[in-house]
This record gives sequence, C-alpha cells and structure tokens, in this order.
Amino acid sequence: MRLWTRLAPLLVAVVASVHAQNLPGFRANETCKTAIDAEIGRGSKMKEPPSNPVMKDFYGTVTFNGTFNGMAATIIYLCSGTKASGGLVGSQLIYIERPNQNEVSREFARQRDLLQAQLGSPCREFADSHPRVVWKRDPGFFTLLNWSPGGGPEPKWSVIIQTFHPENPSAMGCPSD
Repeated sequence: MRLWTRLAPLLVAVVASVHAQNLPGFRANETCKTAIDAEIGRGSKMKEPPSNPVMKDFYGTVTFNGTFNGMAATIIYLCSGTKASGGLVGSQLIYIERPNQNEVSREFARQRDLLQAQLGSPCREFADSHPRVVWKRDPGFFTLLNWSPGGGPEPKWSVIIQTFHPENPSAMGCPSD
C-alpha cells in the first residue's frame, strides 16, 4: 500500500504528460490560423466546410476529426475575423461520443480525472442530475466539462469539453481573481 501511495502521483503525472498535447483550449488572443496549424500538427483531419464564396476570406466554424486524451473526438473551433489577419478563436468544443448513458458517465469521470491532472483543481462542480465541472484558466477563460444525450433516430451521448471566454464570468460560479 505504501508503494502505491508513492507511485500514484507519479503515474498521474506520466499520464498527464503523455496527454499534454491534448490540453484543451487556447491562449488569449490566439489566432485561428495558429489553432488550426496546431490541430493539424496533432494529426487531426480538418473537415472541409461547405463552399460559400461570400465567406472565402473569413474564418467561421472550423471542424476536425481527431483524438483527445486517447479517444476519437470531434474538435470544433469557433473563429472570427479574416484569413489575412489570422482570425481569433472565440471558443473550442470537443465532443467525445459514446453509445449510451453508462459509457458517457464513465468517460466523463475519466476526462474529469485527466483534466484535473492537467489543469489542477476545478473551481466549481455541479453534482445535480446533469454533472458539470468548471476550471478557471487564464484570466476570464474557463474550461467546462459536461455530458449530454443526443437526439435523432440513433441517440448519441457526448462528453463535451468547452473552453471559452464568457461575457459574464461571474455566471460560471467561480471565485473572482
């Protein structure tokens, strides 16, 4: 037991370093071009957006198929601005789909542990029927972990990791700086 107590923090650190390339989010004022290049560098494949001649010079929603913490994921960047300027990232969403509620609950717990190893202790946890965990990042930036049932003829359950800059940071329920 004593050996395990000593090794546990080391194992968490190793897992966190292996997945460090999967650290969610983006830095303040990060350009969309930088985020896209980094995502491609991690091996993600960009989904081609529908052709729209009006938007050819502007960023919008950029979607990738990739992995996050070892799981297949859809990674979405919500960007604004012109391609010539590099644009700005407004939000990053990561969706990890699971086939049912039990699987999504297990994946939620796994991602929570990995995110805590990467980001430290969360600033807020909601333990109601729809669990959510919030981490405070750079000033004004937050990462939110939650899960959601999908709809449609074949329901899909998703673990969702979102990094964003809310208009009202106090609504996140975390202590202010």
